[in-house]
Amino acid sequence: MKELLTIDLTKENASLQIFPSVPQLLSSKVSSYGIGLEYYRLAAHATPEHCPAQYAIVINHQPLASVKRQLNGCIKHERIGSGDIVVGPANVSHFACWEAEAEFTLLFLEPALITRTADELNVPDRVEILPHFAQPDPLIYQIGLALKSQLESNEWANKLYVESAASMLAVHLLQHYCTRKHTIEKYTGGLPNYKLRQVVDYINAHLDHNLGLASLAELVQMSHYHFGRLFKQSTGVTPYQYLIECRLERAKSLLVNTDSSIAEIAKRTGFSSHSHLTRLFCKHLSVTPHQYKQMQ
Repeated sequence: MKELLTIDLTKENASLQIFPSVPQLLSSKVSSYGIGLEYYRLAAHATPEHCPAQYAIVINHQPLASVKRQLNGCIKHERIGSGDIVVGPANVSHFACWEAEAEFTLLFLEPALITRTADELNVPDRVEILPHFAQPDPLIYQIGLALKSQLESNEWANKLYVESAASMLAVHLLQHYCTRKHTIEKYTGGLPNYKLRQVVDYINAHLDHNLGLASLAELVQMSHYHFGRLFKQSTGVTPYQYLIECRLERAKSLLVNTDSSIAEIAKRTGFSSHSHLTRLFCKHLSVTPHQYKQMQ
């Protein structure tokens, strides 16, 4: 009997064991974020039957009239719609065959991310994510599009954004794709004022650092998920949006009150480059940093 192909999607070029070419987009830092992304446009193809070591989520970007898919021994002939999601649990066999060009994003999540999230949320039972054939899931679709956009704009290295998306995705899988649908307790009222001040002060003192959701949540001894929700209730924005606002405010002050170059200001305020600062300046303020400085 032929041994089933097992692949670790975090390894370089691992996907070449099942796809005929490398992805058009490929993330890095899978181990530290717990999530990775690959984007493909592929002609008709049949993958070998394989078992990914990670949870694998396929996000379809265009319709396909006919796909033959096997998940955990169950075979189904599917008609794929744009936005349809396929969920393959870790260490579960998968095979797919399509007869026309396919465009899709492959998200893969480390099992440790799911386990940690379940522990943080006090999920009482053993976690078992079930395989799901193609079906719409607007939340996963939007998370996939947002992460793909981050990768396209060279902003995947932003820990706070990617870790927040990974946490949201893990919670969603626990709520809707498990053998038992877990109810996650929802807190309201925002963060206590002293905890909010603690986080805000920390963010402003470390604007030049690559802050992550894990470090901010740990600061106030909360789960990643509940911290993100309560922070937004208190401020009206996500931790990532708040961080960007603080960095832009600091950059504006430095542009007006110092002779530092834009590249130096970008470095001091946590932007990855001169162009990164300029892009977000234009997006949020509709002017370049140079134009803003000239206006003052």
